[in-house]
Amino acid sequence: MIVLGWITNTEPWNTFVGNRIKEIRELTNVEDWRFVPGDINPADLPSRSCDWSELLRSRWWEGSKWLYESPEFCPYKEIHLPEESMIERRKTVVVNLNIEPREKFGNRFLYFSSYPRIIRMTAWILRFCQNVRANSYKLTKELSYEEIQTAEETLIRIIQSEWFSDKREKYTQTIQFHEEIKILKVRSRLILGQDPEDFVRPTVLPDHPIVRRLIVYVHKTLHHAGVQTTLSHLRERFWIPRGRRVVKEVLQKCVTCRRNPSKPVVPVIPALLPVDRINRVAAFEVTGADLAGPIYLKGGEKAWIVIFTCAVYRAIHLELVTSLSTEAFMQAMRRFVC
Repeated sequence: MIVLGWITNTEPWNTFVGNRIKEIRELTNVEDWRFVPGDINPADLPSRSCDWSELLRSRWWEGSKWLYESPEFCPYKEIHLPEESMIERRKTVVVNLNIEPREKFGNRFLYFSSYPRIIRMTAWILRFCQNVRANSYKLTKELSYEEIQTAEETLIRIIQSEWFSDKREKYTQTIQFHEEIKILKVRSRLILGQDPEDFVRPTVLPDHPIVRRLIVYVHKTLHHAGVQTTLSHLRERFWIPRGRRVVKEVLQKCVTCRRNPSKPVVPVIPALLPVDRINRVAAFEVTGADLAGPIYLKGGEKAWIVIFTCAVYRAIHLELVTSLSTEAFMQAMRRFVC
């Protein structure tokens, strides 16, 4: 009954069952197939473990009587496809490729909490794509600087591709397309300078969740600096339209900065000078020692240099120095040095 259900049903079956059912349907007529109930089918006797005497009394050797009669007398039983046959049904997975306009591909990278992790994961993905290609050089070990730089450029292209065209048109006069790396750059008046390329022509980064992760990373790298310092550091490589507003919004959500608000700078009162620096002493009466090294001798041994220091001006009273002329002061210095 299961096999007959496969033949009469047009469901998509698995490869093994589907290939054989296809061949049966091509070579025979599906309507000619019938199901014979087991109680009138002599062929089922051995499967029911019958006695030899019962096998001799049966029509095992001749077949059923209805086989000699007209086809309309053929016993017919309505087929109900059992649940066991559905196991061989091919599993169909429906994939919806229509991405909603609000969903951006770049948002998939927000699974990672920081900007460096996003860059490194992009680099690992690009390495995997490189290694699975046929006849390609297989990359191993740690990520190189070139791989990380390529990953960042790829991520920047994704961010710029998701920048809405109506917002991009406002900056058409200041933006140019870099043909070599396929990245939007800013037209700058500093091209004739000797500054780095990223500073002369910074990369355009529109307001994007990944860009906000970059701002958070720079903010923490600068030990939670303010808006102006963070923005100035970003402008060394990138140009964010309406960057001050974006940076300010990101920094306002910094938990550390909210818990520890900045306080006005209190001027520090200078400490009093120690006694050895203001008393009248002779040369080398108050000295300091320091070690320099180690240095390696010819025999391979280590050696250190002991340096004794002395502030020469300590041997001369401050009032005396101010009263001496320049020539007299230099003579006093030479005497102490000698």
